[in-house]
Amino acid sequence: MVFIKPSIYGRAPGRPPYSRKKRFLKLLYNVWGARLPKLTFDFMKQIYGEQPECPLDIIKFMKVRKSRIFKRYDCVAKLSQELLGHRPEALCTRKIAFCLGQFQWIEVRHCRIGGVFPAYSFILEMCLQHPIVDRPDLIQYLHLLKCPRRRAKYKTSYFSS
Repeated sequence: MVFIKPSIYGRAPGRPPYSRKKRFLKLLYNVWGARLPKLTFDFMKQIYGEQPECPLDIIKFMKVRKSRIFKRYDCVAKLSQELLGHRPEALCTRKIAFCLGQFQWIEVRHCRIGGVFPAYSFILEMCLQHPIVDRPDLIQYLHLLKCPRRRAKYKTSYFSS
């Protein structure tokens, strides 16, 4: 029998710590379908049966399902490529660097003001709408934040000039 001594950090010894930056970059690359998510056979069978016509149909499919295996909002762009033939153009390195810089500024701002960290989808939406990035066409692949109160709070706390 092998005994693994628990880590002082509360996680498995070989597992790296959670990184907001890494999570943000992963979601940013998912916006244009650059990453291949792991999807179950049941999920693919159900989504093929629905025959979606646009990315919004894919999001609605995920939203109405109760099981967590269907809540894969990170793969809307990849599913749009596979099912709808969409080919969103990737962001250039300069625009990715700008989005990452915006995210790091938000992290610093969050340390100062505290509270709940803003939703990643909202941060991505604001980055894609920014004049430097100017890619509102990719927003259709995001599961957008609906709550008007949270949107207003995030906008005034993090995105007001």
